[in-house]
Amino acid sequence: MDDLYEFSPDYIGRKVYVSVRGHSRSIPRYKTYRGADGYNHIHPDFGGSWDGLGQISAYILPDKQPYKSPLDGSYVTSRSTHREHMRKHGVIEAGDMVPGSMTRDRDVHPPVSGRDIAEAIRHIERL
Repeated sequence: MDDLYEFSPDYIGRKVYVSVRGHSRSIPRYKTYRGADGYNHIHPDFGGSWDGLGQISAYILPDKQPYKSPLDGSYVTSRSTHREHMRKHGVIEAGDMVPGSMTRDRDVHPPVSGRDIAEAIRHIERL
């Protein structure tokens, strides 16, 4: 096995060293992994262990809670029916918007110019 602190003779690529807790010398990056604690650890292939992973596990996204649709009054009971419901009605999910502005074409209006604003003010003054 190669010396832990040196690159192997057949290594091709940029030679980058990193520091590892408990070692006084830097170690080639390809011989380490970043642990859940944010520190570098020696990879098991080079004499280390997987202790740095800690209590990492996959995050499981829970299913959506059932709700009554504001669009057509139907009940949406799962994440898949929620996606299908949005596709069916042509809407996007945006939690900070009111239901009437959820259609996909909401941003197709041309920008308002200063001339339009001045004309609107004159129209209001005539009323």
